[in-house]
Amino acid sequence: MKTVQAVSLAVVLLVALVGAPAFAQTPSHLQAKNGLALIETPGGTGSGFAVSPTLVATACHVIKGAAAIQIHFWAAKARTSGRTVLCDEKYDIGFVLTAVPSGTAILEFAPAKPAQGDPIWVWGYPLGTSIALEPSVSRGGVSATETAQGFIALDVTGAPGNSGGPVVNEDGRVIGILVGSWMVGNQGQTGFKYAAPGTVAAGLMADAPAAPAQATVTTGTRASDASIRPGEGIGGVKIGMTVAQAQEAIGLPPTTRNGSGWYT
Repeated sequence: MKTVQAVSLAVVLLVALVGAPAFAQTPSHLQAKNGLALIETPGGTGSGFAVSPTLVATACHVIKGAAAIQIHFWAAKARTSGRTVLCDEKYDIGFVLTAVPSGTAILEFAPAKPAQGDPIWVWGYPLGTSIALEPSVSRGGVSATETAQGFIALDVTGAPGNSGGPVVNEDGRVIGILVGSWMVGNQGQTGFKYAAPGTVAAGLMADAPAAPAQATVTTGTRASDASIRPGEGIGGVKIGMTVAQAQEAIGLPPTTRNGSGWYT
C-alpha cells in the first residue's frame, strides 16, 4: 500500500513539474533594446534611445547642425521627426525633442557612476542597417572611470553608427552614452571606446525643454525599410581625415609617441 502511495505521489509531482509554466524573463540589460532608435540626418546615421515621452538621448556629434532629423523607433516600428534641443559639446551629449511613440521603452540613467571592471552592454546601430536590421548589442566591461576628459573608458566592440547608443548595466540602466573610439597613432582604432557619463547626461536632461513635442508619427515602418546606411561622415568626422584630424573633430586629445615607442 505504501509502495502504491509513493508511486502515485511521484507521478503527481512529475506531472506538476512538467506542466508548470516557465517563469524565465528576458534580462533587464536585454530589455533595453525596446528603447532603441536609429537617428538619421543628412550627414549620416547614429543611435539614440528614449529617456522620456518627448526626449531621445544621443551623441551631440550625431545631431549637431542637422537641418532635419528622422528617428526610427525599433519596438514601436514607427518613425518620427525631431529637433535638437540640447547639444553639449564638452561631453558630446545631445537630446532630441520628439513624440516618442507608444510601445517604446523609456530608459533610465543610473544614479551613480559604474565601478571599474563592471560588465556593460552597448546597444546601437553599427554601420546603420548594414550589419543587422535590428539594434545590435556588444558585451564588454568598464576599463576606467577616471580619464583626462571625464569620459568612461570601455573595452567593447563598436563601429560608426554606434555613436549615441546607450551603455547599460545588468539592471538595464544607462551608465553612459557611447561617443567615440580611442585611436592609437597610425595603428588605427583600438578596442577601447569612450562613453559620456550617464550621471552627467541626467543632469543635462533636467535642462532640456519639457514642452510636449509636436511630431508626425509614421507607424508600420522601421529602419530596415529604408536600408539606412551611414553617410560619408557624422558631424565633424569625415572619411579621409587623418587620425589627428578625427580626434580633433570629436574633441579627444591627440595621440603622441614617446621615446619608448609607445603611442599614448
